[in-house]
Amino acid sequence: MDLKNIYSLFPVIMFSSIFIIGCNQEKIDTDVPDVSDVSVNTIRMDGVIGDITLLSRVHWSPDDNGKLLFNWDNTNDEMQSIVYGTDGIKNFEGGAAFSYVTVNTVADERLKANLSIQKKLSVSYATGDKIYAFSPVKEGAATASVNEQKVVVSMTIPLEQSQNGARNTDFISRYALIAGGGDVNVDGETASTSINFNVIPTLFCFNITNNTGEELVVNEVSIKGTLNNVAALSIDDSGVNSQYSGGTEDNEFKVSVSGMVIENAGNGIVYAIAFPSTIQQDDVLTFSFKGNYGSNNITLNKDVTIGSEMRFDSNKYQIFNMPVSLDELSVNWNEASWGNIVDTSVTGSSSSVDVTNGVNSWGDMQDNNITGNKN
Repeated sequence: MDLKNIYSLFPVIMFSSIFIIGCNQEKIDTDVPDVSDVSVNTIRMDGVIGDITLLSRVHWSPDDNGKLLFNWDNTNDEMQSIVYGTDGIKNFEGGAAFSYVTVNTVADERLKANLSIQKKLSVSYATGDKIYAFSPVKEGAATASVNEQKVVVSMTIPLEQSQNGARNTDFISRYALIAGGGDVNVDGETASTSINFNVIPTLFCFNITNNTGEELVVNEVSIKGTLNNVAALSIDDSGVNSQYSGGTEDNEFKVSVSGMVIENAGNGIVYAIAFPSTIQQDDVLTFSFKGNYGSNNITLNKDVTIGSEMRFDSNKYQIFNMPVSLDELSVNWNEASWGNIVDTSVTGSSSSVDVTNGVNSWGDMQDNNITGNKN
């Protein structure tokens, strides 16, 4: 298998696969706990990211140029947390290893949200405890389980994807896997921590340009190669380790498109999501396009032999310029025209956790875009 370790230390940010981790596993409850009883050891976190919608825990949204920006959304049933102490996992009330985290966005601030662990610990927080949070953990997205002292979060991204309209990101946002962690410090009756998050997946942006006089209807875009679609996050008190697989043989990521019509000399952007992958020198990436000019249905393919190793890394996106004419498909990802891919992270800084009443106030997240290429 094509497994790739990219995170050996934490904190970092960021699915549904079959992942065997042994016996005595605890599965996360799918019922959302009652959040009305906020206890002494419940931790609340501030962080955000943008245009507020209620569709998912996080989402990407395109700016006027189609560049993707990362956003938080309101939720109470997609993020989970776990706490490690010196003797291993500290259970929450009722003996649960996990607690849901409520996410409340802050108006007019794309990168700021209030995050609150919904359950109290069965014991107190202590200096040196480690807190981890990960999302989305929800049916149809990712699964999580704990075996002894290790948590495994696993996700499979479907190869068949869909986009409804130009610049629609609903599908890829569903698989915005993130994780974060930080150390706890207790001073008297208060505890404090800081946490970093990174986005796990990699993103593809197909910039389709119409090079023919008639309107171009886009029906499907695909990319085929040794691209990973499975991720497993292994979390313990030492941090998060990420492994990616599925790309031992060629995978074809197909994006069916509806509602996208491009005028002559105009462009439209189609998005796809995968997991970090490395394309070796002399390997082939195959790009395909399906659509129609008036009554002419067209299917175009383009094989591109990679001249040197090409990496699609976590927390980045790659833009492919794809001019389309009646009988030809071109592909160009010239960095000179799009700029270098930039790795940015979302960071939350904390102030204090009041152990007596369970409330802490975290600082604002840094206003960084979770994007790739810069214009």
